[in-house]
Amino acid sequence: MQQIARWTNLSETAFLLPPTDPRADYRVRIFTTAVELPFAGHPTLGAAHALLDASYTPKTKDRLGSCRNAALDSSRSPNRTTAHEPSPRRPRASRRSTTPSASV
Repeated sequence: MQQIARWTNLSETAFLLPPTDPRADYRVRIFTTAVELPFAGHPTLGAAHALLDASYTPKTKDRLGSCRNAALDSSRSPNRTTAHEPSPRRPRASRRSTTPSASV
């Protein structure tokens, strides 16, 4: 894959592979001409778009998941595909104040 990325001489080259995680739809590996990247936004979105454009049906409705990087929520209409990283779950805020009390 690294040799192909070097040969294409593009800033980033993405390869779509079968997932290693059964919950994921695919696995993506991203290379520059010199190294493999753990994540890059444009190739990640491009990979999701390419799969959906090729009529791929995600395992879970409205969610296209990659096991290499962030899961993507995807939606599709006749003329538009959107994909974004889902918001992380945030822990519930404690009701107790964490501000130290002033001593007098």
